Formats: sequence, C-alpha cells, structure tokens
Amino acid sequence: FIDNPDKYIIYSVYVKNKYVGYIIFKEGLHNSKDVLYLADLFLHKDKLAYTRKIISKIILLNYKKYAFVSAWMSKKSFYWRYIFYCLPITYKKIPFIIHKDLSDKIFFDENKPIHFVLSDGDNI
Repeated sequence: FIDNPDKYIIYSVYVKNKYVGYIIFKEGLHNSKDVLYLADLFLHKDKLAYTRKIISKIILLNYKKYAFVSAWMSKKSFYWRYIFYCLPITYKKIPFIIHKDLSDKIFFDENKPIHFVLSDGDNI
C-alpha cells in the first residue's frame, strides 16, 4: 500500500497500548466527490469486538472530508457482522472471478466464510 501510486490511509490499531491490527482505506473520487473505500482490515481474533468501535471512530474523524465510506467487503467475511452496523448499507453485487484450479476450495463452498476485500482484487 505504501508503494502503490494510489493514496491510502493506514491506521494502526492499538488496544491498551498493544498493537492488535490495522485498517486501510483507499481515497478515491466518485462523481467528483472525495470518498473512502475500505481496502484491507485485520484485527487479532480476540479483538474482533473492537471492529465496530474502530470503524465508527474513523468515520467520525473523516465525515466532513468524504462523501461516503464504502466497504466493498464480502458479506461472508467474518468481519461483516461487526461493521455493517457502522455504515448506511446499500448492497451491490460485485462479481469476482476465482480460478478454480488455483484457489482454495473454501471459495466455492456457500456455507464457509470468506474474507474478501477491495485490496484482494487485481486492480489494487
């Protein structure tokens, strides 16, 4: 993300002075307005409950600068249940192509969770 020519905002996440993960947003334009796209997210599993609080705080810190925040996250992601409360949600189907011979079988099991975010795409 640091070497990418696009602009990213990288947040390190600390709980009680202990590093527990990161959240990365990509800055972009949509209809000539500044917007944020959630590009990547990682929190230690024992700190997942903080996800909602962290996303909310980031939105509050930036709400005057950006028209909206877009998650671009699979609803099958285990993070989804923590962040969908933070954002006014408009669901949009965004297809992604997975090569069956090169991918883990979990991607093809409808009952398995998949953590897939914007930065997992080829255009990042």
